[in-house]
Amino acid sequence: MFRAGLFSPLDAQNCLSLTLEHGYLVPEQLSYQHLSDLSYGCDPGLKSSAGSWWGVIKCENGKWSQTPLCIDLRDCFAPEVSHAEPVQPVQTSYPSNSSVTFACDKGYEFETDWQEAVCVDGEWTLPVCSPFACDAPVHVAHAVIKQPYRSAFDLHEKVEYECKKGYELIGQKISYCMVKVWTREPQCGKNRALTFSHRDRNFLLLEPRPSPAEPAQPVRYCTGYPMIENGDVVEQEDGVTLEVQCAYLYKRLGPLKVTCVNGQWSELPVCKGYLYISYYIIFALLFIRVLFILALSFHHYCTIVSCMSICVLVVLYI
Repeated sequence: MFRAGLFSPLDAQNCLSLTLEHGYLVPEQLSYQHLSDLSYGCDPGLKSSAGSWWGVIKCENGKWSQTPLCIDLRDCFAPEVSHAEPVQPVQTSYPSNSSVTFACDKGYEFETDWQEAVCVDGEWTLPVCSPFACDAPVHVAHAVIKQPYRSAFDLHEKVEYECKKGYELIGQKISYCMVKVWTREPQCGKNRALTFSHRDRNFLLLEPRPSPAEPAQPVRYCTGYPMIENGDVVEQEDGVTLEVQCAYLYKRLGPLKVTCVNGQWSELPVCKGYLYISYYIIFALLFIRVLFILALSFHHYCTIVSCMSICVLVVLYI
């Protein structure tokens, strides 16, 4: 009987007896009372779900805590992996050398190099799922974080910094949790001021500072990687910056790193070929040709040697 939400043991149901293949029940009865224990044993060469030759189950209001089972010593019962779920429906037991593929829960990744649980001679070799989470952000002098303190933050979560009075933010005020690391945190620098007196009046001059830059976002916030002619971009481990690499015989002109700000890519560099003939070199060659022609035409004024010396000086000057 249920009264005021309480369960009465007097109304509990008994459990019916079970049939166990390759094993036996002790005591063997037609039914068992609520909360009573039932022991079972397995035949030689077999094991119970407890991993030994016997096991114990409990009757709980008409249902057994688990189904007794006896399997070969080299077989395995269904595997369990913390923070992961099997990709395919699981079986009650698996023969040796069987495998079960798992997928980590949201916010977790495989810490091991494998994703399958493998049964080897009655024991599972299990994968391990660890959280993407970041530890609490590092301490920044003269600053606070607007969000409440937590010992861990999930992937792509963000925190916002704010400096105390008399200090100003240097860098990006928002930091993102990437794969177990935070993007670069800002610093709080002291306002530099100059006070002087003029006609009994005090003036306070503050050094002008640029306004804080918009915080960079993870690259996934921008649509597709930017296209750079004769070059390519490589996403960095922080997940926030792209590094530009120019093709062979091309030189980068512009910033090395590109970030995503408000859904748009920051300034892009260009990759320019550096094996080209300068206009200055062409002019110098033409000038040398003219000097040689003059030397041949007016040899009584200028010898070949002296003209060549002049040419060398001209080239060095250019």
